Amino acid sequence: QEAAIGMKYDYALNDVRTLRLEYSIIESRMKKEEDGRHDSENKLREKSLQVEKLKQELENKSASGISMTRAEEISKGLQDMADEKAEVEEKYIKIYSEMNSLRFKLIEC
Repeated sequence: QEAAIGMKYDYALNDVRTLRLEYSIIESRMKKEEDGRHDSENKLREKSLQVEKLKQELENKSASGISMTRAEEISKGLQDMADEKAEVEEKYIKIYSEMNSLRFKLIEC
């Protein structure tokens, strides 16, 4: 009977050790998640301040001769140009890979 009680006690101790280990792991994960959340919040604040600063600069520039509408047009034009550049780069990569494929076929002949 004492042996059975001793075994139950050992099982209980092992369960407690396992639970403590799991608790420690979960606590560590929560700490990492919390740190990540704080980092994200700080980055968000920084970006928000940058946006406000850029808005202020844009307003100052619009007061000096460029309208918000014109600034938006310029911004859209720049975005369109970036999109076109990406399309051209994709076409270049496709053509280049086709050219290499043909070159290998030519070498095989």
